[in-house]
Amino acid sequence: MTQPKPKMEWTMRRERWWLMMLVAMMALGVMLGVACGDDDDDDDDAADDDSDDDDDDEGDELQGEACEHMTEGPFENAAAIDDPHLELDDVAFDHTSVNIALIELEDGNNGGYVAFTAEETGEFFFFLSEDVGFAVLDGDLSAVEIEESGSVSACDEVSVYHVADLDAGTYILEFSGADVTSVSLVHEMAGEHDHDHEE
Repeated sequence: MTQPKPKMEWTMRRERWWLMMLVAMMALGVMLGVACGDDDDDDDDAADDDSDDDDDDEGDELQGEACEHMTEGPFENAAAIDDPHLELDDVAFDHTSVNIALIELEDGNNGGYVAFTAEETGEFFFFLSEDVGFAVLDGDLSAVEIEESGSVSACDEVSVYHVADLDAGTYILEFSGADVTSVSLVHEMAGEHDHDHEE
């Protein structure tokens, strides 16, 4: 006659089964959590990519605007001088190509200073017809950080661009190291065309 299995052995097997089930459920939970985390990372990466694409699109649009104004105008003239403490020509003409006559400096190259008044705080793009030395100075003649610089391939009339974040106020643009006697400038403000289109 077969002896029945002790109750303790059956209880241990049942507990072992529950333990394996618990471990399996924990493992499944970890895998699901990692998968969700990957989805969140993918969403963040996609959002960053969309933001970069928007910035690139705006940069391309502003380059197109600069090319248009550099070739078709309207046009204004200004003259740079070699002393930033004197009264300077202000070149902050909206949607305008400003031809700036440069002056010979002590180092034998051409350059000089002009004023630029930012009517509001924002990110400003400065498009130049020639690749010359360029800096933005504040009221204390300290250099403002240039956030980005690059070449322009959209047209031959615009050579390079520089980007600076400016608060509302008057700044000084410094040109240096030029072997040309003049340089044309078009400035554009990021987001400005979105405003124009909404209106």
